[in-house]
Amino acid sequence: MQVRRSLVHRNSQGHMSARSSEFRMSSVDEDCASVTLDPLEHEWMMCTADGEWDSLQRLLECEPTLISKKDFVTGFTCLHWAAKQGKHELFAMLVDFAKRHGVAINVNARSSAGYTPLHLAAMHNHIEVMKLLVGAYDADVDVRDYSGKKAAQYLRSSDTCDIKDIIGACVNSDTENASGAGRWKLPKVLQSNLNALRDLCKDIVTLRSAELLVYCVVQ
Repeated sequence: MQVRRSLVHRNSQGHMSARSSEFRMSSVDEDCASVTLDPLEHEWMMCTADGEWDSLQRLLECEPTLISKKDFVTGFTCLHWAAKQGKHELFAMLVDFAKRHGVAINVNARSSAGYTPLHLAAMHNHIEVMKLLVGAYDADVDVRDYSGKKAAQYLRSSDTCDIKDIIGACVNSDTENASGAGRWKLPKVLQSNLNALRDLCKDIVTLRSAELLVYCVVQ
């Protein structure tokens, strides 16, 4: 009787193991199906990682809403990639495209880990991107990622006081309000510098548009 029970038990375990294996395979298939991308989306994901404007623009002309599309793995948008790569000119052109085509875009969008473009720019020490984000697009310096960190907490100790001020690493006690919120504000000197940066951003977009116009005429 003991031998029979043992055999039955082993057979039962075998069936359960097989069923478990089938279930796991089924789950994998379902997961794969849930992230299947159409060819346009797949090409977009590849191009955003490359960060080349000509390729991105070609796809955006076909489908402008791709500009806010998130990578299903990292949760990055094209703005996250531009910030990570330190391409402030590309960032400006993407935002300008969204505005011209009436497409909603969020410079504070979070990735799968809760990173905003500002977090990524700080992590990779891309000073010009940080200045552009805060100065031209009013990126929120108080947003925390899912580990609880603000962008300023990823700055290097060797970074200048100016950039630390810009993204909120140094909170001026004079900005503390009665409610205790303590929202950081730009010093007047930095405000003037960032106003100049906004103008530079506009010049970049205008110059790029002019280059494209000349190219079309020549063609």
